[in-house]
Amino acid sequence: MVNLQIISSCEFDLEKDSQDLTFVLFGDSWCSLCTDVKYIMEEIKALHIPVYLVDISKNTYIMEKYSIEEIPTVIVFKKGRIVGFIVGKQPKNRYLDFI
Repeated sequence: MVNLQIISSCEFDLEKDSQDLTFVLFGDSWCSLCTDVKYIMEEIKALHIPVYLVDISKNTYIMEKYSIEEIPTVIVFKKGRIVGFIVGKQPKNRYLDFI
């Protein structure tokens, strides 16, 4: 079972609040590739790195704010700034490159 913290638009302000490396996965429950990426994100979370899931069907504002056009998309933040966009399912090492 994938256990990522699901955040809503009212909780999403990583640009101001984050001081650490943070991964945010934009996806939806019907997306099989999103599920695959969730498992990779769980492995990253196990390294004590914050990982969040944004359900795009419930949070269109966040999706529009970051110009998310495809899912899955992972945005990597460091100290509140975007340091990477990973679109689609990628090999695990592609995500780990940011650590």
